Amino acid sequence: MIIRHVRFITIFLTVFLLASCATGGTIVKTISLDQAIQEASQYIENRLEQGVIIALLNFSSASERFSDYVLEGLSEHLVKGGKLVVVDRKDLDLIRKEEQFQLSGEVSDESAQAIGKKLGAQVIISGILNDLGRSYLFRIKTLVVETAAIAATASSEISVREERVIHLLEGAKTVRLQEDLLLEGLLYEVISGQYITITKYIGSEENVHITASINGLPVTAIGNNAFSEHKSLKSITIPSSVITIGNSAFRLCERLTSVIIPSSIITIEDSAFQASGLASVAIPSSVKTIGKNAFNLCDKLKSINVDPGNGAYTSVNGVLFDKSGQTLICYPAGKGGAYTIPSSVTTIGDEAFFWCERLTNVTIPSSVTTIGGSAFFWCKRLTNVTIPSSVTMIGNGAFWMCSSLTSVTIPPSVTMIGERAFLGTRLTIVTLSRKTKVGNNTFPSGVRIQYRN
Repeated sequence: MIIRHVRFITIFLTVFLLASCATGGTIVKTISLDQAIQEASQYIENRLEQGVIIALLNFSSASERFSDYVLEGLSEHLVKGGKLVVVDRKDLDLIRKEEQFQLSGEVSDESAQAIGKKLGAQVIISGILNDLGRSYLFRIKTLVVETAAIAATASSEISVREERVIHLLEGAKTVRLQEDLLLEGLLYEVISGQYITITKYIGSEENVHITASINGLPVTAIGNNAFSEHKSLKSITIPSSVITIGNSAFRLCERLTSVIIPSSIITIEDSAFQASGLASVAIPSSVKTIGKNAFNLCDKLKSINVDPGNGAYTSVNGVLFDKSGQTLICYPAGKGGAYTIPSSVTTIGDEAFFWCERLTNVTIPSSVTTIGGSAFFWCKRLTNVTIPSSVTMIGNGAFWMCSSLTSVTIPPSVTMIGERAFLGTRLTIVTLSRKTKVGNNTFPSGVRIQYRN
């Protein structure tokens, strides 16, 4: 604990003193949005120590599209830099759902501190865009989780006339290839003069019907974030002309309890139904691709059922697997109790049991060789786990925030344990092989590691 406190004091003083070298602790320039993002990233990197865990919490602006762009840009730069450990944005979605805040909304320092502790972050990054009339003030703030102290701020001025800024702040407005028509609250875009993509729903109806064609052109896609965070949406009719459901299309639609995915759908992209209210879902034979986290965080979801004729996926007792049955893709978060993984499984996929709070026990068979990243993230009722001697790798954050986990058996076959794999657990002692490589911040502070002879 003394070392940990010294580390945080060092972080704080380093940030504070370096920031004070700038005028009033703040750097102000007139630059482009992308330059502002890049310089803010460099600012953060230069003022924090190697390996510090940071969470890019939120950016307050008039448009969630703008906020999302800034956070994605900061994350990309910082991950590429390789100096700091960046908490995955998908993990923040869980906290956003609990704390009920938006990317574009403001969050108090007290809330930021509490969120940082839940995520195991040491420093929280947030920001705000202020309208100054002739320009926008782009400001980034760093907050040390341990002390709740605001370490420093970095500011830049960006032009109100920059095309990218104007586009991102337009919010629900789309780039019009011809005159966009408002159809029952649906905005759409004509693609190559041949197809229609639904780009945004701006209505407030509980039941939405998408027509198969608009002005004689087929509706073939529901675009990225098209219905994201619509609290009123209870049901959606997707026509058989649609072949793609885009990234986060129905993400955080908490009242959307059921959906019929037509047999025309080929692709369900990343986070398409993440944190929605779905209780069950049927995957037709036409689906060839299901993106990452497509059905994660659906705390009411009890079954994912795949048509037997599907060539890419299968399901067993409501759990989603690849067609071979060798990779467990998604265990529905609404299922509870104990679960025995089938002996056909060799890989527990990334986020396979993500935020499955009702899972009380899991039996991992000797066929499994890999436990993917964040595979059991936030399975807070797991108390003990036995990892079989067939396993060679445990991914980043595999058991992160399993807050009831007090016992784990790690066999000598495991050659690699990723970063934050057991962070946030209640482990006090762990037995490892000396040949096992361990990532940064893998275990809770104070855990005692003993080695096999």
